[in-house]
Amino acid sequence: MLGILVFNAMLGFTYNGLLGPLLPAIAHTLGVPVVDAAWLAAAASVGWTVAASKAPTWVGRWGAKPLILLGLAGMALTMMVSSMLPSLTTLIVARFVGGLSGGLMGPAGNVYLIERFPARDRGRAFGWVSTGFALGGAVLVPILALSSSWWGWQGSFVADGIFMVIALGIGGIFLPRGPRPVRRTSEVEPMAWSDTPLTLLAANFAERTGYAMMMTFWPALFILRYHAPMELVAGITGAMYLTGAFGSIAGGTLVGRRHTREKPLYLAGVGIGGLILALLFAGDSLPAWGYVMGGCLYAFTDMIARPGYFQLVSSGRGSYRRTMGWFAVSNQLGSVTGNLGMPLLVAVSGYFALGWAGLVLSSVAVGLVVASDR
Repeated sequence: MLGILVFNAMLGFTYNGLLGPLLPAIAHTLGVPVVDAAWLAAAASVGWTVAASKAPTWVGRWGAKPLILLGLAGMALTMMVSSMLPSLTTLIVARFVGGLSGGLMGPAGNVYLIERFPARDRGRAFGWVSTGFALGGAVLVPILALSSSWWGWQGSFVADGIFMVIALGIGGIFLPRGPRPVRRTSEVEPMAWSDTPLTLLAANFAERTGYAMMMTFWPALFILRYHAPMELVAGITGAMYLTGAFGSIAGGTLVGRRHTREKPLYLAGVGIGGLILALLFAGDSLPAWGYVMGGCLYAFTDMIARPGYFQLVSSGRGSYRRTMGWFAVSNQLGSVTGNLGMPLLVAVSGYFALGWAGLVLSSVAVGLVVASDR
């Protein structure tokens, strides 16, 4: 079961993660600046946010597994259709629709995990599932980015869609069903703010904004600043995500062994990550090897904090479905804000502004978690 959820997470990550190394090629094909092509990532995140706000109600009504499968099907379809669309506008629409599908799969997957694991084991289980996101960047993104030199970015989109169809079949056959869904509409929990950890969700929004800036624009900046070929960019991007996978495993292991250390683990990981963001984006005098090492260290520190955060946000809440819905919303709102960093901040003051914005966002996340009443 965890293996299926990890594979789903790998594919869920590629939906936006693949855009980073392919943005220059997509922009060239469409005849638009790279900063305009970055709106494709933002469009998917907006769709994800809209669907995530409805997902808790639908999970309660139909169950988590059907929504996971529906989300995979929608992302696969829009990924393959996107390869045939002729303009930036039509691509943005397709990415939004695919984001709607992902917004169903993400919260449903988290609810499914909570329903299958007791509270003390959720952080460790989430650590493994988070490893799937990192492995998506370490394995699938480099493979698909490298293969784009043979069949173009359009072929890489189609291949990613085929992987999602395979995951759909595997999940439909082997993923066990969760608890029986609610049949009466009046018994389904509304998407309300009551009993929702707002401080922790605000911290997640701030941290995810910085993470989105890093993961979307780090490969593009490596191309623009150091004139790196796609083969090298794919390799170092994979190394960065693989380092993040080790961080996720380490974080889940630490949380599993020491259940009272979730908050210190989060504070250390996010705090160090903010300093690295400032150094990478604002420090344009870094040598190429220092830029690569900084990216790997950021991935490790940020991902080691995620299992601790999930343990904090999922424990002791009256409505875990509702909390997971808002958790997904805060994730995607952070992705939208982070992905707007290039067209807004870079156009005004260059990448320098991204570095200091990342440091401020990480500091806000740390402060909010310190202030939370866990």
